[in-house]
Amino acid sequence: MSRSWKEITSEEDLSEISVTLKPILGVTPLVWVPTLWGLAALGFLFWLLLLPGLRNYGSVVTFVSSPAGAGVFVDETRIGSTPVEAFVPAGVRTVTVTMPGLPPQTSSVAVAGRRFASRFFPRRERVDTIFEPTDPDAIARAGVAAFASWSLGSEPGGQFQHPPVARDASRLLWAATPAAEGERDSVLAYVADLLAHAEPWQAAEVVGSALRAANPGGAVQPGSVAEVVQYFIHLDTHYPGFYRVLTDLIPMEREGTGAALEAWIAQRNAELSTELLTLSVELDEGLIPPPTTMVVAGLTFVRVPAGRYAVGYPLRDPGKTGVISTFSRDFWIMQDEFSRRDYARFIAAHPEWAPRHGDTSRDSVAYYLDDWPDDWDTWLSGPPSAEGMLPVRHVPVTAAEAVARWVEREARQSGTPLGMNASVRLPTPVEWEYAAFLNGPAGSVQSGVPRSGPEPAGSGPTGALAARHLSGNLWEWTTDWYGKSGEVLVPRHGAHRVVMGGSFANSDQRHDLRGSQPPDWATPFLGFRLVLVSGEQNG
Repeated sequence: MSRSWKEITSEEDLSEISVTLKPILGVTPLVWVPTLWGLAALGFLFWLLLLPGLRNYGSVVTFVSSPAGAGVFVDETRIGSTPVEAFVPAGVRTVTVTMPGLPPQTSSVAVAGRRFASRFFPRRERVDTIFEPTDPDAIARAGVAAFASWSLGSEPGGQFQHPPVARDASRLLWAATPAAEGERDSVLAYVADLLAHAEPWQAAEVVGSALRAANPGGAVQPGSVAEVVQYFIHLDTHYPGFYRVLTDLIPMEREGTGAALEAWIAQRNAELSTELLTLSVELDEGLIPPPTTMVVAGLTFVRVPAGRYAVGYPLRDPGKTGVISTFSRDFWIMQDEFSRRDYARFIAAHPEWAPRHGDTSRDSVAYYLDDWPDDWDTWLSGPPSAEGMLPVRHVPVTAAEAVARWVEREARQSGTPLGMNASVRLPTPVEWEYAAFLNGPAGSVQSGVPRSGPEPAGSGPTGALAARHLSGNLWEWTTDWYGKSGEVLVPRHGAHRVVMGGSFANSDQRHDLRGSQPPDWATPFLGFRLVLVSGEQNG
């Protein structure tokens, strides 16, 4: 007798209950139940072993590059940075591997797949990329510029750290430098550039960069320390003041400095001091020849006699480096800063460099001069006006260098006493400082006198060389990149340019006063003057 569940009142009643499966479409339970379980098992196996291979037919591809850290794009979709592993659908895929400073590597890769059990045993492939040698100077330039930018900022702290830009660039430099005799020279120049900018908190970054730049794969290998020591020995041999760079990075009061390092520094200091003592006699007692002027391309230059000079002249300022520079031949420097009248002549010849008055937008040439009048072309005719004789300012270094190229062409066309190979350019900081030292304080703007702007060209007393305003009127552009130790190791690359002399806004006005400005800046405190040299003469 069958009973409903509502009629069950005790456990004894449960023994009387039974379940009977009914046939389905005439198929007895003994047939359709095992069939249902079999289909479920087949479905599970299909989902587990075949469906993944049908839906995602492809391979797991490992992307590796030398050096590592390159960006990987598959069919223009970014996968990650090498080494990286990712699933790639089957087919012919376009793989692009990129790294800043190196040309991108693009290739077509045929990716196969696996249908069965790909969830557990996926098909694997590997794509290796070796970057071809390219211009190492471009990589060094970008790496040093980034490193220099951080050196000009604040010291890192617990919540703020500087990125390892120099070490990253050193790996690229290794990849970009062909295995040749010049490899060591390239690394040496790169390390010297870093040292020229380095602050004490960046010392470890410099050493780490040197270790990576000359080792396979940009990784530290056994013997790397010995290699770095060789770099420093080379720099010590070729740069007499190099020991002072190291004493700034490794203060002598630091625990564990070592007696050997102290003895080496004492020896180098004694050698340089002896040479500086001899040079001081030459500089203090030497006679400056009578001033000589020369007009070239409508500009007046004064002669700077050949001689030797100690940068910073440390016997008068003990805080300076005292690196000695030798000028084997005379050179010529402009008597005054470049004036607005002369700049108007340049613009008339090259209107593409005309400043955009009232327009702050910039392109590769244009810039903004807030004190450039609309009637500037009147300065080109008639007697010099007071406005026209003011030194030109608000000029970026690119414009100043364009002026130098223009004056050089004009000089070669009209002829100069220095011959057809004479060149015109901005002065190096050492040339500028040497000329200002010889010219003396008589040719500088009097310090401590409040002024609202610069003195005009041609005004005021001249110095021993017959030059004017070599300090205290406007900061002046030079050729060199600025570095903390740039007087010892002149950097090839950087973030800021060296400017010299101070301006009317500075209370400190000296012949050896150095500053720094981004090369694209154009400020009311900054102008320039040019030098004329014979051949490829450098200071």
